[in-house]
Amino acid sequence: GIPVTWVVLNNYGYNAIAVLQRAYFGGRSTGGDFVVEETGEAYTPDYSVIARAFGAEGIVIKKPEEIDEAFKRAFSSKRPMVLDFHISKTGSRLYRTGPVTWAYYWSRDRE
Repeated sequence: GIPVTWVVLNNYGYNAIAVLQRAYFGGRSTGGDFVVEETGEAYTPDYSVIARAFGAEGIVIKKPEEIDEAFKRAFSSKRPMVLDFHISKTGSRLYRTGPVTWAYYWSRDRE
């Protein structure tokens, strides 16, 4: 395989979508947070296992002190690698700077 590295910023869902939904629908969202339906507990696929199923290597990173070693392993590997970084599910870096609608984007003059 090609020694490429994929980085997954794993926030247990589609946080960018959930943040927009909450902003536009009074704090409600659907499908953006991965949870176990019966318990409401946060859920995420194990991307390292999925990577191995496709013949790549996979590492789960849950603590900042694990970052350097994960990248060292990835860059020294001769195989494809998936780095699964578990990040905060509530700390979004998505900030609205204006209206986010299709009408807004398509009505703007394109240069």
